[in-house]
Order: sequence, then C-alpha cells, then structure tokens
Amino acid sequence: PNGWIERRVTEDETDVFLFYSGHGAPAADESAYLIPQDADADYAANTGVSLDAIYTSLSALKAKHVTVFIDSCFSGGGRVIEDQPETMLLADARPILWEATGLSGRPGMTMMTASSGAQVSSAHTPLKHGLFTYHLLMGLQGDADTNPKDGRVTEQELGDYLEAEVPDAALDSLDRVQEPTVRLAQPGRVLAEYR
Repeated sequence: PNGWIERRVTEDETDVFLFYSGHGAPAADESAYLIPQDADADYAANTGVSLDAIYTSLSALKAKHVTVFIDSCFSGGGRVIEDQPETMLLADARPILWEATGLSGRPGMTMMTASSGAQVSSAHTPLKHGLFTYHLLMGLQGDADTNPKDGRVTEQELGDYLEAEVPDAALDSLDRVQEPTVRLAQPGRVLAEYR
C-alpha cells in the first residue's frame, strides 16, 4: 500500500499502463517470468519477475483501467534479430520451445502481447524496436484509427490493427509466424487521442 505506484492511484479513477519490452521465459512449471538484464533464464523462478505476481499487484491497485503491453515471448527462445543466428535465451536449450501458462492477465485487464504460444517475438532491426513495439507505437499514433479517422484509437481498433499488422510484417520481412495475443476489457475505451 505504500509503494510508488500505489500512492499515485486513486481508486476507480486512475488509468495504469504497463509496457515491458525484453526477455521472458517459462519456469519448470511453465509459469511466465520477465527476465531482466541481471537475471538468469535457466533459473527464471529464482531470478526473474513473476508475471502472475505483477498481475496480482496490478489488480490490487483498484485502478479504473489496467492496460498491459508486453513485447516478449515466453518460450525460452531469445528475441530473433534479423540477419543474426537465432539465439536461445536458455543455455544449452534444444530447439523445442515451451509454452508458458498464465499470460492472459486478470478479468477487467486489457492485455496485448507480442506473440502467441511458443512463438518468439521478433526484432525490427532497422528501426531498433521489437516488431510488436513498432506497430504498437504506430497504432497509438493514429495508424489504428479506423472509425472513420476520428482522432481516437480505441482498444478494439488497436487490437485489430496489431492482429493484422504484426503477422503480416513478420511473414513479409522475416518469413516467420508471429501472432499477437489480444484480450480486451473494454473494446470501445479510447486509449489515445491525436490531432
């Protein structure tokens, strides 16, 4: 109750956004963990940050809305970077990728993640972003506005945009499958307004 975020949230009034771009990995029980720079993916449950614990903390805030964007995969594979050999995040891992569980957040929480199942999230090397992050930013700047270009981007518009653009870009430029996961709490809620 005395944390930095908690002190800034007014119950049922504050919108909370979480954006994470980086590595993720499953633990032995297939639960999902974010892997910061100094963590060891081989010991995700001991050195990573539990995604379930993050969701629990976000739910406890009692914010008006919680929106989570995650540009990471939880397969144990490293982010694939164009023109570089595919790297595995887990040391000595074989090319069988795991599928982490518990990625869908909590009821009432909007979730948009870079990939589905055991897919890896790809980098957009020329723009120095993850493929998902690039399209997320473009969508919020107005590319996702289809209703009919009213200067607003809703959850539904952004989700539809990411589900269309990310797989096409991954297939066209990298020849791989990457399908974002989108779970909307309030499809008509405006996430961004622009001029």
